Amino acid sequence: MTWLIALTVASWAIWGVVLKMALRHGDAFSLILWSSVFSVAMVPVNLIVLRHLRIATRADPGMLLWAAAGIVVSGVAVWTYPLALARGSASLVTALTACYPAGTLVLAMAVLGERPTAVQIGGICLTAAGLMLLAR
Repeated sequence: MTWLIALTVASWAIWGVVLKMALRHGDAFSLILWSSVFSVAMVPVNLIVLRHLRIATRADPGMLLWAAAGIVVSGVAVWTYPLALARGSASLVTALTACYPAGTLVLAMAVLGERPTAVQIGGICLTAAGLMLLAR
C-alpha cells in the first residue's frame, strides 16, 4: 500500500505543475474543456485494463449514487483548481488546496462517525499553522 500512496502523492504533485505549464499555452477555460475531453478518453483505457486484469465490476445503486456525487464534487475542483492556478503561483495554490484532509477529517467525524486520533488532530493543527504562514 505504501507504493500506492507514494504514487498518488507524486501524481498530485506533478498535476499542479503540469496544469500550470498548460496555462502557459492557453487559458483556464480551455484547459478545463480539454482536461474533460481527455478524462472521457480514459474510459476505454480503464475498461481495457479492468478486462485485462480480469477485475469484475459492480453497479450497486448506492455505489453509483455516491460515485455520481463524487464526480459532481470533483467537477467543482476540476473547474476551480485551474482558475486558481491561473491567478496564483503553483506552489501557493497547490499548498492551500492540499489542506483538504482537514475538511475530510471533520466530515468523516460528522457523516461517518469516525473519531480522529491525537496524531491526526496534531497534523491538522500543523496544517492550519502552515496555511497561516503561506497566506502571508
